[in-house]
This record gives sequence, C-alpha cells and structure tokens, in this order.
Amino acid sequence: ALATESWLDRQRSRLLACAHHHLIFTIPHELNTLWRWNRAAMAQLLFAAVRSVLLELLGDPRYLGAKPAFISALHTWGRSLSLHPHVHVLAADGGLDDHGAWVRPRRSHFLPARVLMMLFRGKLLAALREAIERGKLRLPPDLSRERFGSLLNKLGRVKWNVRLCTRYAHGEGV
Repeated sequence: ALATESWLDRQRSRLLACAHHHLIFTIPHELNTLWRWNRAAMAQLLFAAVRSVLLELLGDPRYLGAKPAFISALHTWGRSLSLHPHVHVLAADGGLDDHGAWVRPRRSHFLPARVLMMLFRGKLLAALREAIERGKLRLPPDLSRERFGSLLNKLGRVKWNVRLCTRYAHGEGV
C-alpha cells in the first residue's frame, strides 16, 4: 500500500490546475491469448496506439488544436481479477498551442466517442499486423498467421470498448 500511495502522490503532483477527462481504452478479449504470449510487446503497442490517437485527435483544430497533457496507466485485470488489459488516461481539458498559450477545447464535449474508438481500433490493429510481420510478436501455438489475420479482420468490424467518463473539475477525482 505504501508503494501505491507513493505513486499516487507523484501523479497528483504532476496534475495541471484545470478540469480533466478520464478515458479508458480496452483491448478486445479475443486478443487476451496474444497478450499472454507477448505481455511487454503488447503493452508497448497499446500505449503507443493510445498516445498516437490522443496526439492526432487533440492536435486537430476541430477538437483542440494543441499539444495535450495526459497521464496513462496500464491495468491488466478486471474487477473479478480476470485478464482485462486496458489503459486509463487522465487528460487535461486543454493543451499548449505552437506559441505556448493554453487552449481550451472548442466543443462542449471533449472528443467524439465513435471517432476515438474507430481511430484507436485502426491504429492498434495496424500495429499488431506490423508487429507480426516484423517478428515482434509471437503467435500462440494454436493460432496460425492466417487465423490471426482473420481475427484482426473480424475485430476491425466490431465496436471496441473505449470509454469517455464525465469531465472532472479537477484531476484528483481519478
């Protein structure tokens, strides 16, 4: 508990004095076996996809048009302590423009959930395909490259669990 509290204190000290948004990016459970065989590589791909999505969307003038500030944390379990890899993101309600000025979002809602989900899904699926092609991921013995490709195609057609929670007046609520 002491290590956890120490980590929380460090994260609190990094929070900006503004409202924050809590976002959760979850990989589909169909990828859990791949996760078990490639924990570190899958975690890197997951963090990279989330980071890329947030930088792209929040850098877009339609949403924020600035460099966002956010903290990410990986959770690999669900409430029942089953395997459930997901990333929690605490994103500031604003960011810095090219001149270093603070910019607030242009819309009343932070990001469109559907766009966020589709971009995350596309980026992570593309990263998984590339990682397999480059030999950066090991496929489980019961999953051939052909079946893996079919699985990724199937996952590209279904809704993924990306959650945008209610805006917090401050970041400490998360």
